[in-house]
Amino acid sequence: MYKTTMPAIMLKINCNQDADELREIYSEEPMSEWEGTHKLFLNPFLMYLGHKSSRKEPVIVKHYSMGLHTLGEAKKCHYHINIQCDKEPSNILANFKYFYRHKYLVHVMPELAVKKPEYLNQLSSAHFKAYTHSVKTDKVDDLKGFLSYPYKECIDDSTSWKASYGDMIEPFTRQELMNYGSGVYLAACRQREKTVKKEELKLEKWGHFCKYMDDLRETPTVNVMGDLKGVCLVALEYFRQLPERTSVNAVITMCKDYAFKRGIWTDQQILDKYQIS
Repeated sequence: MYKTTMPAIMLKINCNQDADELREIYSEEPMSEWEGTHKLFLNPFLMYLGHKSSRKEPVIVKHYSMGLHTLGEAKKCHYHINIQCDKEPSNILANFKYFYRHKYLVHVMPELAVKKPEYLNQLSSAHFKAYTHSVKTDKVDDLKGFLSYPYKECIDDSTSWKASYGDMIEPFTRQELMNYGSGVYLAACRQREKTVKKEELKLEKWGHFCKYMDDLRETPTVNVMGDLKGVCLVALEYFRQLPERTSVNAVITMCKDYAFKRGIWTDQQILDKYQIS
């Protein structure tokens, strides 16, 4: 029976270099640098997936893509490798670490087997993270979005060095995935900016409301504001006079928050209101 979803793996590997160092390294000869990065990170993992043992059947890789991210809010540069495969390997990180030390180094890089290469440090949970995922095979955009994620910061020609070369991405092209991934990324950034601005406006409105109510509590109106009902009456009259459209539910919510913060709405009254005993 044809599967409509297939397993996938998302790898995140932190870098020790900052964004400027990585730009200098990759922008001059990106294809050569990415080839070296594949040997260090991608190739051993693909070899692990394809390895067959008495306890493990080989995992067939269908697609994969790799890229660099340097623009995260945490400012920690990292690689992303997204892999679509035919089955999900168990206990990915622990088994891969064992395979890398005892299989890959010994047979592929024997000169490093007697040392403790930097990559082994990268395999710690703090630097190397593996997440399981799934891709809907009956939806082209789902696979396209999955493979384009590592390329999302390739916004223009000056940042195209962040996308790996030679990835298994057919039927898509590298440029196609860079365009798609960066488009989704930029749209998300714009939406995030709108959300942040909206939250800032809400906080500003909340601050004005609190100041207005606090100032009233310095006048004889304080005698009306002894409980939640009084706070609501004063606030409703205040917002009724404003020219902009106002949600009554939002006003009542603000009154509850204000009365709670100022100790007007007591803990016992709140418990009674929500029937918590």
